[in-house]
Amino acid sequence: VHSEVDVNDAIQAAVELTRPRWKDEFEAKGIAIEVGLDLAEVQPVWGTRERLRDVIVNLILNAVEAMPRGGTVTIETAMVDGHVQIVFADTGIGMDEETRRRVLEPFFTTKFNVGSGLGLSIVHGTIRSWGGSVTVESAKGQGTTFVMQLPACVRDEK
Repeated sequence: VHSEVDVNDAIQAAVELTRPRWKDEFEAKGIAIEVGLDLAEVQPVWGTRERLRDVIVNLILNAVEAMPRGGTVTIETAMVDGHVQIVFADTGIGMDEETRRRVLEPFFTTKFNVGSGLGLSIVHGTIRSWGGSVTVESAKGQGTTFVMQLPACVRDEK
């Protein structure tokens, strides 16, 4: 059931849910991964909190895999032209142009014997089904940035 979703709340829940993976598991190996939040006051979006949380969890876990020597994930929110914008950036290994172009396709994966290649296509499908968009910017050795835009809920002023 769709309802108004507090984007920042869903992001914070996803960060806490994944903390054992990116913090504890990697620190045990002597690898430092930081997750930084820069969350502006944004309007709610129309969707489900669980699915939005799952989208962010998926992006966090992908970013962690792209940072085998550690690094930083930054998640920012802002209001842009009546949309809630979520910018998700990592300092990982990045991707070449062909990978960047195909990364949102179902079953596309660069991993060997791991995963289904569906994670980012599910991210893309969820955001699109809610009337939003996803763009990906990346270069080899330069990290990756996902920019998601979702229409903000319009409240009837009485």
